[in-house]
Amino acid sequence: MFTLAKGKIARLIVYRVSAKTKTADAQASTETSLFELADSETKTLVERIEQAMGRPKKSFKLEIAETGDKTFHHFALRSKKAKDPEFITVAKEMAELLARSHDRHTIPSGLLLVLDGETDKKKHFVVVIKAEIQDALRIDGVDPMT
Repeated sequence: MFTLAKGKIARLIVYRVSAKTKTADAQASTETSLFELADSETKTLVERIEQAMGRPKKSFKLEIAETGDKTFHHFALRSKKAKDPEFITVAKEMAELLARSHDRHTIPSGLLLVLDGETDKKKHFVVVIKAEIQDALRIDGVDPMT
């Protein structure tokens, strides 16, 4: 068990991922810069992640079965020592993978947050969150509907 609040979120990038429509496939936005959070926003995000980690309805235990290229495991490993431009590239590939998985009209649009950092035990972590509109996530300057 680790406490994220005692660790550090190093980088965060936010992508909009559209829903598939009758005329268009889902797409990820083309963000090219990291998202800057104020201390109060970082605190709120950390608190919500920690709360979700303790609730089975909000999170799940992930057993990583696939570790090859273009898998979450591969992306997480690449991000560990990546400089910011490479981290942005890796995060964009994750967003595109999510958009490709939106193969039904019933999967809603939303925001994809990709963040990494260090735990209180100095271990690298990657957190990927798909926040749907009904999750009431709102980030100033990021419109999930466009």
